[in-house]
Amino acid sequence: MTHTYAILHVSHRTYQEIRECLSHAGYEDQFYVDREWGEVIDMHGIALAACDGQEFRGWRETSKVLPPHAEPVLMRDDEGAIFVGRFEGDAWLTDPESVIFTMDEVTHWMPLPDQPEEE
Repeated sequence: MTHTYAILHVSHRTYQEIRECLSHAGYEDQFYVDREWGEVIDMHGIALAACDGQEFRGWRETSKVLPPHAEPVLMRDDEGAIFVGRFEGDAWLTDPESVIFTMDEVTHWMPLPDQPEEE
């Protein structure tokens, strides 16, 4: 597999501000000084660490991609309300009430978050 890296040059001050912010989030090891490039932020490494091997969990537009058939997801309707539901055939159903939405009424969806770990 080949990787393409984009280089973004920023001032030392901007680099320090980004480093301070992301270091607090646990990404200190993604910052280093390279002889050729100077101060480097490994954004690819940060993205991989943030995903931790899981798929991206952000909102997805229904006009671009649909969830797997009948898989429970978070869905957002065209008025901004958020429901737990699923996509089946050509309609969206909410759980547990089974309110039916048409294809055009649901604008976004995202996978449900992981269940909390039991103590």
